[in-house]
Amino acid sequence: GGFPSFRPVTGLSEEESLLVSLVHYRAAVEALSRLGDASEKTSAQRREGNALNELGQLHLRQGNLTEAEEYLSSALEVFEGVSDASNAALVRCNIALMLRHRASKLEAPPTPPERMEPERRTLLARSVQTYEEASASLGPKNDSNVGIWTLVASELANTLCIFASQLQTAQHSEDSDQACALLRRALTLYQSFGMTERECHVHVQLSQHW
Repeated sequence: GGFPSFRPVTGLSEEESLLVSLVHYRAAVEALSRLGDASEKTSAQRREGNALNELGQLHLRQGNLTEAEEYLSSALEVFEGVSDASNAALVRCNIALMLRHRASKLEAPPTPPERMEPERRTLLARSVQTYEEASASLGPKNDSNVGIWTLVASELANTLCIFASQLQTAQHSEDSDQACALLRRALTLYQSFGMTERECHVHVQLSQHW
């Protein structure tokens, strides 16, 4: 049972194969809507969301961040439309990673700034917020979501550390204090799932605060 997946067409690139599949998934969703088959329509929509997410990841790997954001935003809309919290959380993780990449691509100032540049700060803050939204959508950790929950929490902790490292290069005490607060949040997360190596790394970062 279930809606069949489309196999890649020989001779096409990965992106072209995904685009062909996407066209057919969307046509199937439309046809199933006319038939009134809600179960099969939901299955087709999930496959549509998967194709959009894979296209977003492909462009993310290639550094095409505008295209990545468009596909990932569409994937999130699809998964939220069918109340698929797990896949929506995974897409939010990819969106958060895309925001981190945007921040990393910003040109570094020639000398350490007094305050962190506003655009970099905004992108990293949005990345943290997106991971937090992914975590909130999953709810408390349980047997059914432990894998995704741990992935989201670990990536949130990693991003908190990246944000803190960027803040620590600035010369302003408020940025330094914010960096310390972010690191303490990351430390709590790493301790919650026993990532001892990362925990040690955060302690080193915290030692630089004093």
